[in-house]
This record gives sequence, C-alpha cells and structure tokens, in this order.
Amino acid sequence: AQASTPRPAPPTAPASTSRPAPPTAQASTPPRAPPTAQASTPPPAPPAAQASTPRPAPPAAQASTPRPAPPTPQVSAASPWSTEPGAHRAPAPAPTADELYRAAERALGEGDRAGAERALARLIALGGPLLDQALYERARLAYQARAWRAARGHLAALAAIAGTPLAEPGRYLDCRIAVESRATDAERCFVAYRAAYPRSPHDLDVLAVLAQLAHARGGCAATAPLRDELLARYPRTDHAAAWRSRCPEAP
Repeated sequence: AQASTPRPAPPTAPASTSRPAPPTAQASTPPRAPPTAQASTPPPAPPAAQASTPRPAPPAAQASTPRPAPPTPQVSAASPWSTEPGAHRAPAPAPTADELYRAAERALGEGDRAGAERALARLIALGGPLLDQALYERARLAYQARAWRAARGHLAALAAIAGTPLAEPGRYLDCRIAVESRATDAERCFVAYRAAYPRSPHDLDVLAVLAQLAHARGGCAATAPLRDELLARYPRTDHAAAWRSRCPEAP
C-alpha cells in the first residue's frame, strides 16, 4: 500500500443540509377548513325563503283584479227601470174587459180551463159591462166541476146586478145546482123561478123536476096537480108519457 495516498473516508451526511420534515409538520401552512365551514360565503337560502321575490297570491286574493259579479237578470226593454238606451218606455197598458173576455173564450176553446178561470177572475175584479157575463161563465165552469158552493156564490153575485139579461138563466142554473147537490131549498127555488118567469124556455123541464120532487116526497097523490098541469100544457112530450105510465089517471 502506498503511504502517500490515504483511503478516503466513508461518506457522511452533510451537516449543512437538514432532512425535510414530513408534510404534516409544516407550521407555516395551516390546514384548510372544510367547505361548509367557510364563513365568508353563506349558503343560499331556499327559494321559499327569498324575501326579495314574494310568492304570488292565489287569483281569488288579488285585490287589483276583483272577481266578476254574477250576471243580473235582464230587464225588459219595456220596463221603466231598464238601463238600456232607449228603453225608458211606459209599461204596457192593462188589458181591457173585451180583451179579457176574448182571452177566456180562447182558453176555453183550447181546453185551458185554468187560463179561462184566470181571465174571468181578472174581468170580475175589473168590473164593467161584462161583469155579469164573467160571473155567469165562472158559475157554469164551477157547476161543470161540481163545485156547488163556488157556483152558487157566483150566481148570487150575478143576481145582485140589476137589469142584467142573465138573471133568468142564472136563476135556472142556481135551481139546477140546488137539485143536483140535494140542497133543502131545491123545490122552493124552482117554485120561485116559475113564478118569476112563467114563460121561461125551461118551463117544461122545471115542471118535470117539480113533479119528480113531489113524487119523492108523497107519491102520486102529491104529484097529481103537477102531473095534470104537465099533461095539459105539454101532452106530446116524453115527460107527459112518462107520468101517464107512472101515475095513471083515476078512472
């Protein structure tokens, strides 16, 4: 071995170069906070909580747009309360007595009994020269309906009208109602009718009814005077033939 060349020493770690610390030991760089911990940027509020944009109110609650009112009934143009231009006209005139009577006749022709009754009732309320005719027609309608009390009430009002040409037919109808309703004054009614109207066109029928009422009360003996009068005045009628058979003459 050569004395002038010494053996190099093994390498040693240089003193001037220190080994770096592990990453977690760096004091100059603090750890980052989690994203949720950032105080400088608050999380956005949910949409319902945004105060700058209020949720629109329901349509029914909008004060600026009121709900339209329901349609009001249309007023006739002839009504004085109508608000349409040119509609301020006088109400239609009430029907006259002639118009009401024609309306009653038309209703009867069409079979509208209720309509006829309404027209005649208005005519009676109106009064005038057709009052007696309206009373007689209402009595006749009530008679057909077998409304005896109403019929006789109308006929009583008719009888109170002085000078009416319907006095005789009204009196005859009143007596017919008395017979058919079995009123106690039926016989008396027809006796008074014959005395008041001896030349009545209904005399034969009235005489036959009186004979029937007398027979119901006392048989042929009670009927004899009326039977004899009927045979003398109307000998060739069916009524005369019937009474000859029912109550023959004494020999």
